[in-house]
Amino acid sequence: MLLPSVLRSRLIRPCLEEMRRRGLLPPGQEICVVLDAVPSVRVTASREGLSRQTHDLEAQRVTITKVGQQFVWAARERRTLVRNSSGAYDYFIDPQGGGWLKVEVLPAFLSEEVGGYEFFEMVSLGLATTTYWGVSPMYDPDCAP
Repeated sequence: MLLPSVLRSRLIRPCLEEMRRRGLLPPGQEICVVLDAVPSVRVTASREGLSRQTHDLEAQRVTITKVGQQFVWAARERRTLVRNSSGAYDYFIDPQGGGWLKVEVLPAFLSEEVGGYEFFEMVSLGLATTTYWGVSPMYDPDCAP
């Protein structure tokens, strides 16, 4: 079941307050949360090898916010993202080459069946990549700050 908006607000408000405390969100800046979730799988790949992790991923929270009409990768140095849609997917791309996210956009009744909106996030650092998979209980790219 997807989280009702009141519960989502109660869960997200502390995250926004923490972002303000850390200086990631300027005082008085109005934002809304587009996607916020803890991934369930992390895979890191490089020339040296491959590793897979399926626990203790809370620190790897995936968060996209919207400031005005601009999408921001809040969990990744507040990089600006460009949104593109194609079929059943929305893509959020970092034009600086730091990575991208893909969110499966389903009608609400189907999203409720799978427990939310499936996503993956690919982060590039040097010549290594880290990919996260998960399900977000909320996804609202049309939110208004």
